Amino acid sequence: MTYGLRWDVDFVPSSLHGPGFNAVTGFNLSDLSSLALLPAGTRPYKTKWGNLAPRIGLAYQVSENQSRQTVLRGGFGVFYDLATSEAGTVNTLGYPFESFAFPVGNFPLAAAAAAPPPIAPPNASMGLLNAIDPKLELPYTLQWNVAVEQALGKQQTLSVSYVGATGRRLIQTAGVTFPNANLASAELVTNAGSSDYNALQLQFQRRLSRGLQALASYAWSHSLDTASGGSIGNGSNALSALNSSVNRGPSDFDVRNTVSIALTYDVPGPRSKAFANAILRVGPPRILS
Repeated sequence: MTYGLRWDVDFVPSSLHGPGFNAVTGFNLSDLSSLALLPAGTRPYKTKWGNLAPRIGLAYQVSENQSRQTVLRGGFGVFYDLATSEAGTVNTLGYPFESFAFPVGNFPLAAAAAAPPPIAPPNASMGLLNAIDPKLELPYTLQWNVAVEQALGKQQTLSVSYVGATGRRLIQTAGVTFPNANLASAELVTNAGSSDYNALQLQFQRRLSRGLQALASYAWSHSLDTASGGSIGNGSNALSALNSSVNRGPSDFDVRNTVSIALTYDVPGPRSKAFANAILRVGPPRILS
């Protein structure tokens, strides 16, 4: 048995100099009518301190027969990810870090048209509100596996494994147009994402014996999620209609069947190696003066 405990802390992002990240009130995905900015300097969310991640692994030898050994293995673990993964991707694309305009006129532009626009809070007609859920928590994944390894003689083994993983509170960003009468658009970072992975894995292994070594594996797996990445740069990652189940389906990286085979064969050399040794032999190092 092996076991352990990990403690994860992901501190709330902050700026060393200049404006800080937006903090909002009224963050309710089912009703954004009261979504609004809080005063500058307010923390966007709170650092969570209770993210304990236990791990455990078990192995049991069922049969000790030298040519027919059987071993059972299993494991379970909790793994946390970063909640700040979208901070640099989403929250620097608008107020209070950026503003943009589309000047009108002939080139070269007049000084007034070319002047950079002020960085102003978003309103009902223009500007983008970037915000993080004030209740944001660390996303986590539960992972587990069960395996049976069977010896086939002294040099070969066959293993059958079931591997599973469940991701919850995953980071997913919602793009909302006109969330209420006071805002034209908003990008909201949430814990709305989820994922599920299941796989059956087979592996045959032969240690180097009589010049032959082999490793062959096959996996049938299926990965489902509501977003394969947090950012909405890809439409499949968007939190459509503020409903995370709308986009649930096979992951972008879902591969159902995977086969890999590796073979190594030691080609027998000629019985008389005198000539080869004379050419390829490396003698002791010499010091030249």
